Amino acid sequence: MINKFLLIGMLSTMFLLSGCASLFGTNLIKTNYQAADSLLEKSKLQKGTTVVIATIVDINNIEKSSQLGRTISQQLATKFVDNGIKVIEIKLRNNIYIKNQTGELLLSRHISKLAKEIKADSVIAGTYSNSTQTVFVNLRVIDPKTNIIQSTIDYKIAKDDIIRELVDGKRNFFR
Repeated sequence: MINKFLLIGMLSTMFLLSGCASLFGTNLIKTNYQAADSLLEKSKLQKGTTVVIATIVDINNIEKSSQLGRTISQQLATKFVDNGIKVIEIKLRNNIYIKNQTGELLLSRHISKLAKEIKADSVIAGTYSNSTQTVFVNLRVIDPKTNIIQSTIDYKIAKDDIIRELVDGKRNFFR
């Protein structure tokens, strides 16, 4: 029989460590995977569907992104592939608008042309809005033939030093 004080101590330690997870950084992967699952569920994309995932861009300047925007796009791609969606890697193409240090930016006027050329069933695009304490993210599934939004989700990411670094591109050496 386990000593009840030992058991209480072990349970308290587990509780404290699980509660401290937010002190050690936002779980960005988990947050983005949950967003991808939600978008997949709402959009009803079927296994085998072909999609292009654009870099998530700054809502105030759609020609600008950040490490955060590129990371979100990459994590969405991972989750989509894990769910049987065919994600076209557009980094390997030389006719997509790619801005150095920004990523694959799909401006709305280019989506239809791109989709026809690469035969994508849908385009995943989105924006983020940077505030003092939170980054708000909007993701959309767009029909590239009509530019009609098929589904959309919104979520937020609490800002900690890691998220600030990914958005601002500056390291905080005083962490």
